[in-house]
Order: sequence, then structure tokens, then C-alpha cells
Amino acid sequence: MEIQHNISLKEYNTFHVDCKAKQFVSIETAADFLKLLQSREWVHYKERILFLWGGSNILLTSPTFDGLVVCNNILGKEIVTDHEHEVFIKAGAWEEWSSFVERAIDHGLYGIENLISIPGKVGAAPIQNIGAYGTEIGNAIVSVWGYNLETKEYETISHKECFFGYRDSIFKGIRKDEFFITDVTFRLQHFDPDTYAPISNYGSVAEELAKKGITKPTPRHMIDTITEIRAEKLPDRHKVGTWGSFFKNAVLTQEEFEDFTERVHRIKPDLTIEHYPINEEFIKIPTGRVLDHVLGYRGHREWNVGCREKQALCIVNYGWASGQEILHFARKIQKECHDKLGIAIEPEVNFIG
Repeated sequence: MEIQHNISLKEYNTFHVDCKAKQFVSIETAADFLKLLQSREWVHYKERILFLWGGSNILLTSPTFDGLVVCNNILGKEIVTDHEHEVFIKAGAWEEWSSFVERAIDHGLYGIENLISIPGKVGAAPIQNIGAYGTEIGNAIVSVWGYNLETKEYETISHKECFFGYRDSIFKGIRKDEFFITDVTFRLQHFDPDTYAPISNYGSVAEELAKKGITKPTPRHMIDTITEIRAEKLPDRHKVGTWGSFFKNAVLTQEEFEDFTERVHRIKPDLTIEHYPINEEFIKIPTGRVLDHVLGYRGHREWNVGCREKQALCIVNYGWASGQEILHFARKIQKECHDKLGIAIEPEVNFIG
């Protein structure tokens, strides 16, 4: 374990923002973290710590981070229990998420196939409760293990204690920056063609499966199809800075939805925006379609920042944009949604200043 100074974080965040960390350390094992806690740098910067799990869900909004960046580089996978129908697998926080999904399918397991091609690491998955195409990772997580900075000991957080919500968890809320995730345990199922019931009726997934003539998809069909869809909609994050979907889908009350519909029709009289009832009180609307069809943000670009030409929900760093430039662009979109449509859209991305 070596603490480095003035390290660029450009390769440690998927927006490719060039922010310099005053202090930087890579943690390879749980023992390394205990050693770090005894260091002079930890004592000095303990109120200014940034944990990195691949940098896939953050936007660095300042040119420097005047604190200590802890890069969680813990790897490893092991089968905890293997039953007839299901298996519990523990994975280290730095394992590449998409590779983990691929390997699970290759070994005849399913339950997370709809989450293929989401950038980031295993350790970031529970924080954001990543989700796509009708699936949320919280449904597959058994527990999260890590170090509690309050109690000063390692502990297990159960599924129930994670308080998973829509792109939310206890690690993004009241336990933010208080829990250093070391590994995550997942519950997956053994594939059985007679009982497998994929979530395959979700918008573009259903359309693509129908085009291919696939009426009874396997987990491999699901992965291949969703990978193709995401590759079409989202840029190569190794070449272009992005997180993917920058904003959450908007959730409105019935009254708010009626007001929103009236405002949309003033702008686009013949347009109908898809909406999905959550329960009797709340309705979810696809924010990406609002930005595209109502406000015209798809392909809109301002210097080095813009919305992807194939997906308005995806904000992209096309060059050397700073975190402040990306933040300013995102705030502009939020303001226009509020002023013109009366809705508040929340970012999926966490802002780090």
C-alpha cells in the first residue's frame, strides 16, 4: 500500500474528467484498508475521503480533490453455497461488473442478465442499486460486506438493511461515506429451460427479440440482445466520457402527471408520452423520451458537452470538458424540465466537489 500525491483521476472516472487527487491510495486487500486507517494521511483527511469503485456513478465537479481518494482494488470470486436451483456467489468490489455478468451466464446461471453492459465495478452496484430493462440489482443481492467507519469493524449488511429503492440504497443515503464495501454476495439461479422466465417484455428488448424471431429467449439471448441495444444507444465509454443514463425516470403524482400532460400538449399537441403506473398514486415517465421528443435534446451539443445523438438521456463529454461544464449543462436541462414541463428530474450521478 503506497500513498501517492497529485494523481490525475481522468482514468478513474467514466466521464474522463481531469481532476487531480491531492492524495491517492489503491487498496488491494481488507488488511490494506486496516493499515490505511492507521496512517497519518487517513487521520489528516478523514473528513475528506472519496471511495472509488470504478468512478462509474460520479461526476467530479472541481479541478482538484483536496483530500484522500481510496481506490478499492479488491478482486476475487467464490461460490459460498451451491444448491439444486440456486447459488450464492461472493465477488470482490473491483471486479468488472459486465465481466461478472458474462461469466455467470457462461456458467449456466441467471438473474442479472438484463444488467449487462452497465459500466462500473461490483462494489458500485449496490450503492446505486443499478437497474435496466425491468431488473434491479438489489433483487439479486443477499448481503454486502465491508468496514463500518462508525463502529470501526468489518460487518455484513443484509439485503433488508440495504434499503434498496429506485437507483438508491442506504450506501447512497445515511451510510454514504461511512461504509467501505469489500465484497458483495449475490443469489443467482441455475438455468432450466423449462422454468426460465426472463423479463423480456420491456420496450426495445421485446422488439429486438421479435425481429430475431426469438419467442423463448435464453439468458444468452437476453445478454446478446441487450448488449446490442446498449451499444446502439450508448457510446464506447473507453473513447467518450459518459455514465450512461444521467437522470432518473421522473415519478409523478396523478395531479402532477395531469399538469405535465397539459404542458406537453401546449408544446407538442399531437404527442403522447409513454407512462407507467407504479401504483394508484404514482406514475413513472421515461425522462429520455421527454428530453428527446418534447425538449429536443437528443444530439444537442454545447462545445464539449452534449446529449448523445442516439439517446437524449445520455450526457457525453466529447472532449476536454470540465466537471463544472458538464454540471452546468445538466442543471440547464433540469431547469428547462421544471420551467416548461413542471417536473423535477433527479440525476443518477453523484456530484463530487
